[in-house]
Amino acid sequence: MTHYVCTVGFETERVDKEGKVKVKRTRFLVEGDTLYEGLMNMLEYLKGDSRGYDVKAIVEARYEDIVKEQTSSKGKVLAA
Repeated sequence: MTHYVCTVGFETERVDKEGKVKVKRTRFLVEGDTLYEGLMNMLEYLKGDSRGYDVKAIVEARYEDIVKEQTSSKGKVLAA
């Protein structure tokens, strides 16, 4: 599974001096086997959001590894 960093611009309630709606950019870490699947997962996640949004960019994450918390019979442990 590959991870992607997806940058999404959300419309805010603020407007600038020219009357344009201000946009706040937020980054998400998304899983997917391909870039397209990562984008589809992001869009599925955003489907219920009432704010206006625009996906600005999606790129492969350049991390060595993603450490997740997993539960074993001995309790919680960290694993890659």
